[in-house]
Amino acid sequence: MARVGAQHKIKDMTGKRFGRLVVLNRAENRRVGKAQKPAVFWNCRCDCNREKEIMGGSLKSGAVLSCGCLHSEKSIDVGKSKLIDISGERFGKLTVLKRAPNRGTKIYWLVRCDCGSDSYETESLKLRNVRRQCPTCSRNDSVVDLTGFRYGKWKVIRRANNKDTKRRGSRWLAQCDCGSEPQAFRQDYFKGPNAAKDCGCGYIKGKQDIVGRKFNKLTVLKWLEHTTYECKCDCGNIVVRPRSSLLSDVKSACHDCNRKAMSLRRSVEITGQHFGMWTVIKRIHSVGEVDAPLWLCKCECGNTRAHGAGSLMAGHSKSCGCNMPKGDKHHNYIGGKDYGRFTYYKVQFSGIEEFRRDPLNKKAIQVKCTLCNRWFSPTQRQCKERVAFINGKSYANESRFYCSDECKAQCSIYGQHKYPKGFKTLNYHNEVVDPDLNTLVLNRDSYQCQKCGACTELEVHHIEGVAQEPMLANDLDNCITVCHSCHKAIHAQPGCSYHDYQREACEDSKGAVINQ
Repeated sequence: MARVGAQHKIKDMTGKRFGRLVVLNRAENRRVGKAQKPAVFWNCRCDCNREKEIMGGSLKSGAVLSCGCLHSEKSIDVGKSKLIDISGERFGKLTVLKRAPNRGTKIYWLVRCDCGSDSYETESLKLRNVRRQCPTCSRNDSVVDLTGFRYGKWKVIRRANNKDTKRRGSRWLAQCDCGSEPQAFRQDYFKGPNAAKDCGCGYIKGKQDIVGRKFNKLTVLKWLEHTTYECKCDCGNIVVRPRSSLLSDVKSACHDCNRKAMSLRRSVEITGQHFGMWTVIKRIHSVGEVDAPLWLCKCECGNTRAHGAGSLMAGHSKSCGCNMPKGDKHHNYIGGKDYGRFTYYKVQFSGIEEFRRDPLNKKAIQVKCTLCNRWFSPTQRQCKERVAFINGKSYANESRFYCSDECKAQCSIYGQHKYPKGFKTLNYHNEVVDPDLNTLVLNRDSYQCQKCGACTELEVHHIEGVAQEPMLANDLDNCITVCHSCHKAIHAQPGCSYHDYQREACEDSKGAVINQ
C-alpha cells in the first residue's frame, strides 16, 4: 500500500466500479489497525444509493464489493433455502396465518390468538420457544380478580378501564365507605405496608371534633388544614389558631384581647396615690393603644395630664413643670448643664464666628457676644439655630450670639429679619392684573374663554410674561381671557412655564428643529 504522504504515488480511482460500488471522490485519510498506520479512503456509492467511505486497499483486493446490502441478501437467500413454512400450525393459543415481511435478518409471522384479539406479527424464534398466547392473555392470566375485596374502608368495585384511568397496568376501582368518588389503584396497592385504609375521611373526621367548641374567648368555626382552625373571638375578630394552642389554653383569645389582658395584669392600682406634685385620679387608655394603660393625674397647680404608671413610680415625672427652676437656676441657662460641644461646632463656626474651648469645661465651646464681645458658653439650642442660619435652613433671623438679655435689648440688630414688616416680594407666580385692565379684557372677549369657550372661573393671561416684558404688563393687546384650567394648561406647556416664558424659548427650539 502506498504511503499517505507520497501523494504522487496514489492513483486516482474516481469513477471506477468495484462490484456494486462506484468511487465518487477522495475522502479524508485515516489511521487503521493496532499500529495506527495511515490509509487512503474513498467516498463510494452503492447501487442501493447508499454512500460509504471505504479503504482503497479493500476496494483493490475485492474484500469489499458493496455497502453491506450484498451480505444481507446472501444471508436471506441462505435462510430461504432452509426456511420451513409453518403457516396454519398452532403454538399454544396462537395460530400462524402467513409469512410477514422480514425485519432485517429476522423472520416474522402473522399470528392470531384464540381470544379473538387482532392479529399481530411476531418473531419466528419467539414463536417456537416462548410465545404461546397474545400479550392481552398474558396480562389477564397474571391478574387476580379483586372484585368485592375489602381493605379497611375500601371496597373494590370492578376492574378499571381506559375511561377510568390512562395509566398502564392492572388497576382496580375502589370506593370508600364514606361515599366519596371511586379511585383507581394498582393491583398490588392493597398489599403494601403503607396503604391508606380510607380516603382521608377518618383524618378529617378526627379534626372536626372541636368544631363548635369554645375555648375561653375563642369559638372554633371550622377546620382549615393540617392542625389549624378558624376561630372567632368574643370581640368579633377572626383569627387562626393551631389545635395545640386551643387545647392547651395558651392562646385562647385574639391578639388585641391578649394584649389588653396582659396590660391589665401588669398594671398596678395606684388611684389616689401621690407622686411628687401629682395625685392620681383614675385609670384611662390612650387613643388607639389599648395595651398602654395611662393614669389621669392632677398637679397641685390644677393642671391635669395623663401619665404611665412606670414614669410616675420611677420618679421621671413629678410635676407639670410649674416647679421648674427659673433664671440662672434652670439647667438650660447659659453656663448651665446645656452647652455646645466644641468638637462638633468648631467645624460649623470655622471662618464665621470667633470661638475657643471653655477654660473650665474642655468639652464646651465658647463664642464672643455680638454686642459686648465677652466670651461665654452658648446653649445647645443657640448653636443649632445659628448653624441652621449659616447652612441656609432658617431665614427668620440671623440668630446671633448674645451673652445676656441686656445685650439683646441694647443691640440694634437683634431680631432683625431679612424683610421688614409689611414688605412683599415680587412673586411672578401670583401676578395681579390691574382691575381696570381685567374688566376691559373680559368685556372685549365677551366674558368667554378664548380657548374652550367656558364662561366660569375666568382669568386674564399675559401673552408676554410680566417678568420678561414689564412694559407690556398693562397692554390690552398682550392679554387674553381664559378659564382656570386652560390657564394652568398654558403655563404647563414647554417654553410657557412661569420660569421659562414662551416667545424666546419657543423660537429657539423651533429654530433648532429647522436647522436639524
